[in-house]
Amino acid sequence: MLSKLKFLLKYTHQYRWWYTGGIIFLVLTVWTSVTIPGFIQKTIDLIAGGRAGNESEFHKNVLIIVGLAVGLILVRTLSRILIFFPARLIERQLKGEMFQKTGLLWQGLLRYKLYRKYYIAGK
Repeated sequence: MLSKLKFLLKYTHQYRWWYTGGIIFLVLTVWTSVTIPGFIQKTIDLIAGGRAGNESEFHKNVLIIVGLAVGLILVRTLSRILIFFPARLIERQLKGEMFQKTGLLWQGLLRYKLYRKYYIAGK
């Protein structure tokens, strides 16, 4: 378990600021998602009250809801970019390292086969 954690930290450490930003924006996403229904409740209560003079409060709540919805789109997009983009970079780095090691193994295998074919079998 500890070796897997070391392996994970080896690659994620270089992108720690990306992941920190992603977590911050993820928390903001949750906060915005929880806040919007509260303003919808207040707006519905204003409509149900039906009193004159609540128009400015109603318009204010509607603008806040729209602003939070637009903010939610932005914050959710940024959280996904900041979390998934470094993961793709790590994946590319891992694939490159694996390909390099596989290539070295094949080179060693070919050298061994050539050695056996020409030097050992030839004697």
